[in-house]
Amino acid sequence: MIFTLQHIDVLHSENEFCTLLVTFRFWGDVMAVAEFRLLYSALAAIYGEVSGKYDSERVYRAIVPLLLDAIDAGAKYNDKDIQNTIDTLHKLAPYGIRRMQFKRAYLRTIDDLKRLPRNPDMLSPAYWW
Repeated sequence: MIFTLQHIDVLHSENEFCTLLVTFRFWGDVMAVAEFRLLYSALAAIYGEVSGKYDSERVYRAIVPLLLDAIDAGAKYNDKDIQNTIDTLHKLAPYGIRRMQFKRAYLRTIDDLKRLPRNPDMLSPAYWW
């Protein structure tokens, strides 16, 4: 081994964001830097997915009830505010097939929007995190 993993800590801050602290011991080889960057990229991707899910669900919980209330009050699908909310919801779903399925199931018509649950935990894993 060129470097060894010494310690991993998960630090919690006051604003509810999570920070991953990783400590390595390097053994002075040029390859160590490349291998560290690869491992760091993998850890950062995992952390990004976790924080992405947390942030997405927090935003979802804030805007879906407002969207549903606006629809109940008579807002139309083509209204600018409704379209902006749809764009935001579309970006909250994870990349790839889940995002496409989420859009197909919930974002195409006003009736689809009405079927959105207020709690993202009620969404199928086929559409959501």
